[in-house]
Amino acid sequence: MPTLHILGANSFIGANVARYIRGLPNSDLSIALYGRNDLNLLNPELVSKFFSSIESSDPVLVAAAVSRLTDNSYQCFLENCQMAKNLATGIKEHASQSHLMYLSSIDVYGQKTQNITLSEQSTLAPDDYYACSKVAGESFLKIAFKHRPELLSIFRLTGIYGPNDKERSLVGLFTRRLLENKEITLFSGGTSLRDYVYVDDLAEIIYQSVQKKISGVFNIATGKSSSVREIAEFAQQIIRPNENQLTYSEEGDRNYDLVFNISKLQGAFPNVQFRSIERGISDYINNA
Repeated sequence: MPTLHILGANSFIGANVARYIRGLPNSDLSIALYGRNDLNLLNPELVSKFFSSIESSDPVLVAAAVSRLTDNSYQCFLENCQMAKNLATGIKEHASQSHLMYLSSIDVYGQKTQNITLSEQSTLAPDDYYACSKVAGESFLKIAFKHRPELLSIFRLTGIYGPNDKERSLVGLFTRRLLENKEITLFSGGTSLRDYVYVDDLAEIIYQSVQKKISGVFNIATGKSSSVREIAEFAQQIIRPNENQLTYSEEGDRNYDLVFNISKLQGAFPNVQFRSIERGISDYINNA
C-alpha cells in the first residue's frame, strides 16, 4: 500500500487532507504526517534524509509554509524559499520518483485583477513577500522536475475554509462573529468578489491527483465567485435569519476581484463537484 507523506501535519490543510482520505471507504492510501518537530524543512540534511528513507514512489504533499496571515515579512520570504529549495535539492539528490504536490497560492497573480478572469496562463504579478515566496517555490520545484514534469503538481489555492480553520478564513471569521452575536464590518462595501473552496473538495482533488497521477499547475477554485457581502449574507441567513449584524465601511486595502476560468481544472478532475458557498457555510457550521 502506498503512503502519502504530508509535510505540514499541524497545518489546517494538512490535518484535514489526512482526515478526509482516512475517512474514504475504499482508500488504498496510508498516511504519514510530519510536523516541524518531525521534519524541519529548513534543515537541508533532514530533508535529504527524508527522501532517502521513503519509498521512491510514495507521493508527497507539501502543506507546510509560513502563511501570509502568520508573517508577511522578508523573513517569511526567506524561510518559504529555503524550504522549497531544500525539497528540490533533496528530490534531485535521491532521484526520487515521488509524485510531489506543492500548495501554492493565487496570491502569485497579485491584486491588479479587476475585470480579469484568471487562468493558469495569467501573468504572475506578486506584490508582497508571501506571494513572491510562492513564485520562487514553484520555480525551484519546476527546475528540480525539469526532466520529469509528470511527477509535479502545483496547486494555487484560493481561500480554503472548513472544520478547525480557527476562524482564519473569511467564512470562519463571519461564522464566529454571527454566533457570538457581534457585528460584521464589510470593508470596501463588501463588493470584492471571492471564490472560496471547502477543504474537503481540495482534499478530493489531492486524492485523485495521487490516484490518477495527475500533474501540472492548477488554480483551485470553484469557478463561481461571490461578493464578500453575499457570503456574509449567506452566513447571516443560516445562523441568525431574523437579524442583521452587517455594517459597511468604504475603507479597505484588499478591494480587488478574484474570478477564475477553471476549464483546465475541470478537464483534469471532471469528477470533482465543488460545493456551493451556501452548502459550504452550512457544512462549516454543522462541523464546527
